[in-house]
Amino acid sequence: MWMKIFCLVLLIGSALSLSCLPCELVDCMEPQNCPQGTVPDVCGCCRRCAKVEGETCGGMWNMDGFCADGLTCEMPESPQPDGELQVVPIFFGQAGICVPTA
Repeated sequence: MWMKIFCLVLLIGSALSLSCLPCELVDCMEPQNCPQGTVPDVCGCCRRCAKVEGETCGGMWNMDGFCADGLTCEMPESPQPDGELQVVPIFFGQAGICVPTA
């Protein structure tokens, strides 16, 4: 029984993991028309347009992108009531919205 649980945990972990190629193997295209400049991609090899106010950001492994300078990726509030412990949050991997930094 413990072996089955162990295998399940390994399977879930590998399904949710991020794998990046070595940067020297990645052919990057220069992003065009980026009103707020560029930011590194999730693997740090290429540049992509920074997200502007109101755009989605974050997400699992920040695949939805990073906000421009002066903006913060605001994540949705936890749907879990205060005081309850949740091993894997329901909102894990959910995207946020770029809002002005307070």
